[in-house]
Amino acid sequence: FQLIWMSSSSSVYNVITYIISITYVILLLWGNFRLYRCRFAPFMRKRFGSVTWGLNISYIASIIAILNVRINLMQTMKDKIDHNTNKLGFIFTAISLCVIMFCFWVLLFLLNMRSWLLWFQNEYQYYHCKLEWQNIINPISTRDRKNSNWYLVNNKFGRIGFV
Repeated sequence: FQLIWMSSSSSVYNVITYIISITYVILLLWGNFRLYRCRFAPFMRKRFGSVTWGLNISYIASIIAILNVRINLMQTMKDKIDHNTNKLGFIFTAISLCVIMFCFWVLLFLLNMRSWLLWFQNEYQYYHCKLEWQNIINPISTRDRKNSNWYLVNNKFGRIGFV
């Protein structure tokens, strides 16, 4: 009796999980489409586009991979009960786990890159604005300070293409 009760509640739980995951993926795709339509709006222009799209695609891919792992593991458990071996399910599970790990590292990389770009842009603007008013008073000393400031000399580290 307990095995029958656990399997029925487990299947209800799985169906609810699948419905929530699929709904979430559909909402993410719809949201990305809306963001793509507004890509030239001022609120999107000030963001790093490739970082934003990379984060969103990584979220979607990881959710789909997690859903695939759940489906494959449930099928593997069913095959184990029926004494069948399904090697294809194990292969799909391994591929999905690799995708999950890849998406995790992509998320960490993109968040780290976004933090670096924001920090560098803030420091560059601070030192650049600091030199602007001093340039009016004494242009020679400003040129020397500009050449000695790491943020102003190495502006390439603040570009997304370089990072």
